[in-house]
Amino acid sequence: MVAATAPSTPKPNGLNMISRRSLATSVAGAMVAALLALSGLPANAGDDGASPTTDKDAKATLAQSAVARAEQLSPLMDLDGAGKIVVDEAMGRVTISWNGKPPSEVSSQLGTDSNGVTVDAALTEYSMDALKKAMDRIWAAESESLNIVAIEPTEALDGLVVYAATNSESARSSAERSLDAAVEPSVEVVSMAKERMPLASRQNDSAPWQGAGVCCSQPIPTGALPASPL
Repeated sequence: MVAATAPSTPKPNGLNMISRRSLATSVAGAMVAALLALSGLPANAGDDGASPTTDKDAKATLAQSAVARAEQLSPLMDLDGAGKIVVDEAMGRVTISWNGKPPSEVSSQLGTDSNGVTVDAALTEYSMDALKKAMDRIWAAESESLNIVAIEPTEALDGLVVYAATNSESARSSAERSLDAAVEPSVEVVSMAKERMPLASRQNDSAPWQGAGVCCSQPIPTGALPASPL
């Protein structure tokens, strides 16, 4: 008698396993693509639905629009009370600093434009023109005991920073007291050798960069405002 044998099942080989796995992956990929097509999202969209490349381009466009808007507003710096223009390229924001109530020429420019750039105003203690006149008085006070290297307004436009080549801390303190008494804005004297004084330029500036900033290495005739970098 011949014993009955159970039908044998072919042992899956490596080729069969890979083929089935590839088929399953293809089916899953097709399903994901179909879902994305139904939702209207691109296949490389992030969690917020925006393409990383598109988002980067949008930020670059906003930064360029903010700089362009600041350039359009730069003539306002010629008006009485003007402080400076500060641009935050990353946020698409332009801030106009002003001493006192901004005139209609400024207030009419406030708000968010069609490019997404927001223009706002900030009050300052002094205008750039007032600080410029104080700087002229300080330059006039320069003497052998006070070798002034440069003068610049503080970031908040609430005083002046005087860079001077002083021989000692007592000389620096004495110069600071005398200059503080000579002009209305507060004065801070910083000891610094002339060869170590950093140059002011847009190359060493970073966002938010400032417009109508001043760093004077030599006296400027009274009434003449330094050119704005905008």
